[in-house]
Amino acid sequence: MMESVPPVLQAGFWGLVAGSALVIGATIGYFVRLPAAFSSSVMAFGIGVLVSALSFDLMQEAFAEGGVTAAAVESVQNSGVMLLAGVELLTLTGL
Repeated sequence: MMESVPPVLQAGFWGLVAGSALVIGATIGYFVRLPAAFSSSVMAFGIGVLVSALSFDLMQEAFAEGGVTAAAVESVQNSGVMLLAGVELLTLTGL
């Protein structure tokens, strides 16, 4: 059935389906109140996934360009910055 539909329209349809998840989630989030600790935990998990995906992508390039030592130093520095940022956020929010 989808073979007869032009690829541009297929891409538009699937983009609309994927984008609708954002609208549905935002609508639910607007009307349903969750505890701050739960919401913060979900956000922290999502941010961690994004940061780790980015780090793995950048680590490959750092290893290729600078070698093992440069990649290891970069990884430790980035981890330290993220740790300090997390501690500061916990201090500011009082959680």
